Amino acid sequence: MAAAIDLHGQLSGVVGEDDIVVGAANVAKCWSPMVQVLVSAGRAQASRGRSFLLRHPSPALRETFGDLGLAAHLSRWEQVNG
Repeated sequence: MAAAIDLHGQLSGVVGEDDIVVGAANVAKCWSPMVQVLVSAGRAQASRGRSFLLRHPSPALRETFGDLGLAAHLSRWEQVNG
């Protein structure tokens, strides 16, 4: 939960200000609060005409998005190269 709170604090300062790219390759564990923060940030970016990308999502992140039925969101935001 602390990681989700930290991420929320980091993202809330930049949402809507610029495009966001989140490095996600090193995510070892992921729970629904973290996914909620990412989905919220992605939707906020979209509503402001800004992009939101998850760079190199880890297997743990993929699994949690899938378990929550949110794989389509991950596919939309995924950046494998770059």
